[in-house]
Amino acid sequence: MPGAGCGRLLKHHCGLDRGQPIQAEKVKPTDETTDKRRREAAIALVQSWRDEENEEARDQCETWKFLEAALNDNRLSKRKRV
Repeated sequence: MPGAGCGRLLKHHCGLDRGQPIQAEKVKPTDETTDKRRREAAIALVQSWRDEENEEARDQCETWKFLEAALNDNRLSKRKRV
């Protein structure tokens, strides 16, 4: 049966074939101030991304205005494109 050896290998790796109990990892509890600092840091990060996007949008708008004026100045006809 293919894959039958996987179970034995896993049991051997985990120590189950030797009768050793599985030890659960202890998770260090966090206090409220640590959680609050993490939340504030995450909020600050998301806000910085938003601010960068707004700045980039302003830059693109200014660039478009410049390019549009340059194109309109160099047209062969006097009609402006809309």
